[in-house]
Amino acid sequence: MTFLTPSAIKLRVAGGSATEFNNLNGGGSLTLSDHSRSPLSVSYDVMTKSDRMADGTMKKYVIARKKIIQCQWTMLPTIRGQVADGNADARDMKEFYESNLYRQMDMTLYYHRNHTERAGLNYSESVGVYWENFSFDVVKRYKDFDYWDVTAEFMEV
Repeated sequence: MTFLTPSAIKLRVAGGSATEFNNLNGGGSLTLSDHSRSPLSVSYDVMTKSDRMADGTMKKYVIARKKIIQCQWTMLPTIRGQVADGNADARDMKEFYESNLYRQMDMTLYYHRNHTERAGLNYSESVGVYWENFSFDVVKRYKDFDYWDVTAEFMEV
């Protein structure tokens, strides 16, 4: 099956090889599947410092604003042959997480624009991230594979 737009999320270990699914020594990249993915959630963590001045007024300094990127998958198979778009299955995601937990990654987010406004244009954004959280629940078990509910959360560097 061929999709008209690329997967929403691609991860690459900073300084690592760009070879797909190359997890040797924690290197490589991983394209996260859109198979049963919930909406991609992007929120912001704003780091501020507030001080009360001598005249009673408040001064607020914004130190930084960092993205928190979260997504979930329901009933994601543990073998790639069962994933609709052929991208990472649940087991691939778990292995990539375990081998790259403490490493900085480059995340590319793909947003698709409306074809009527700008014909055929795609918008992508690259963000340096670390894993913030990863969890999975084994939902169904079969003879050769399982279905997992997976949650992944990333924090901008």
